[in-house]
Amino acid sequence: MRTMFWIFFLLFSFSGFLSADLSIPSIFSDNMVLQRDKELRVWGWASPGAEVRVSLGNSVSQAVADADGKWLAVLAPQSA
Repeated sequence: MRTMFWIFFLLFSFSGFLSADLSIPSIFSDNMVLQRDKELRVWGWASPGAEVRVSLGNSVSQAVADADGKWLAVLAPQSA
């Protein structure tokens, strides 16, 4: 039990170093409508060099923020 405490303590102690400022435009929200059978482009801003992972259903895409903090991830087309 004591070992588990230290594992969680260390994990949460270092989690601050692993975070990045991340934001997306307000058009990405609950109940938004997506066009079927088309690539889905998701973009936003993060700390420069931050890795961003976007998922929808079984589709997953990753991106890296450029020097300006901009990133773009493209998800595979979704059926209806």
